[in-house]
Amino acid sequence: MKRVTIKDIAVKAGVANSTVTNALNPESRKISEEKRQEILKIVEEMNYHPMKSAQNLSHKNKKVVGFIMRTSETFNDGLINQKLIYYLNKYAHDKNLELVTIIISHDEEVGYKEMEKAIYEYNLTHVIIQGLDIDDYIINQVVDLKVPKILIEIPIVNEMTKYISTDNFKAQVELTKKVVSENNVKKALYITGFEGAYVSVEREAGFKHAAQKLNLDYDLVVGTFDRDKIFEKIQDVDLSKYDYIACGSDLIVATIAKRCQELKLENIVFSGFDGVDYLLYFEYKMYTVFQKIDLLSKEIIDMIISDNYEVKLIDYDITCTQK
Repeated sequence: MKRVTIKDIAVKAGVANSTVTNALNPESRKISEEKRQEILKIVEEMNYHPMKSAQNLSHKNKKVVGFIMRTSETFNDGLINQKLIYYLNKYAHDKNLELVTIIISHDEEVGYKEMEKAIYEYNLTHVIIQGLDIDDYIINQVVDLKVPKILIEIPIVNEMTKYISTDNFKAQVELTKKVVSENNVKKALYITGFEGAYVSVEREAGFKHAAQKLNLDYDLVVGTFDRDKIFEKIQDVDLSKYDYIACGSDLIVATIAKRCQELKLENIVFSGFDGVDYLLYFEYKMYTVFQKIDLLSKEIIDMIISDNYEVKLIDYDITCTQK
């Protein structure tokens, strides 16, 4: 027998899903008592049983937090998401929060429907969202959701929305200046990440800003976070012209380095972004921005608990594998 959901109740009562959620929460004052009793009668008639996470809301100050992310399409995404899941669970547990991890489709409309369904079925009090792009269909829909949210790497702030990220622009500026000051750089190539990602826009802007300040001669290739597509894009690029190749992510660096090895190119310094562990085995001199996922996760949970911040930019480390 199909389980009755909040959406089923809402359809029967002719109200929004959020109205049913408020009716089921005895502490909510967002609906009248008359409307609450009307909905509760339908709840009883349809034999609706809230999920455990929803029942937990009856405990005073209990917060049920949803960490919503897309399926990982790249190696870098997978590593970052794994770290986020681990540390968010760790710090949520420390603060007596219930954390629910929800993986949605990369298809924009399907993904939004999955997100909306999860918010109401789990009765989430707060939402953390990772992995959206600048031009996502989902973003405009998410902004309208009446649930407190923290967006990772998407700079939208309003009454119900907060934003947290590594300071990508500043980090890329400092990274570029460090590479140029410590190496005999004459000409650089910058390969961007996926254009639809806000982090790519910020990192590209940071590189251009630093290059202008340093009077650095450079060329630019519009890239992506997809390894095979990046490899295709640089097949016709004369990599021997450059002594510095800067990339929008560490995954891009690994791809370009493979091509450089095939061409037997030496004396090239690379820079990337993310601080992925496999760079310990890298054959070229490599700089990268190490994102502090531990700190980012802790700050997210603190933002939920304290409700103090609207925007939080996280510090980072710049590391180098000396060859």
